[in-house]
Amino acid sequence: MSNPSSLGKVTYRGANYKYTSWGFRGWACLKMAGIQFDDNILLEETPNFKEKAAGLSPTLLFPVLCIDSPKLGKSLLVHDSLSIAEFSAEYVSNSNSNVKLWPEFWADRAIARSAVAEMHSGFQNIRNAYSCNFITKFEFKHFQFVSI
Repeated sequence: MSNPSSLGKVTYRGANYKYTSWGFRGWACLKMAGIQFDDNILLEETPNFKEKAAGLSPTLLFPVLCIDSPKLGKSLLVHDSLSIAEFSAEYVSNSNSNVKLWPEFWADRAIARSAVAEMHSGFQNIRNAYSCNFITKFEFKHFQFVSI
């Protein structure tokens, strides 16, 4: 599926989505929705990272979706992976795609949104202890769970 002309050029701005679940979530939703986009990935080891990041995201937070829309006559910035996911879901629901990012039934959709919101804003201790890395292989030792 290609972008309708009213959508314009779409650019995904973010940190390397292979090393961050925040970046991967938005990127994956765009891919699943069939939205064509360019990547503008900024690695944290990039010299002058903060200055370059400020040129991509006014808040210095990533990811950001930049939509250069001729219909709007300006660039639209969609901040945050959850907002990018919602944008992607809305895009496919307004297209002729068979892809659906949210369940059809309203009650199922409400439960799904609750789970996504909790994953998005919660579990801070787990996120701090276990970073995301999709490309490095790790060797795990077997262990036994202990019942409490």
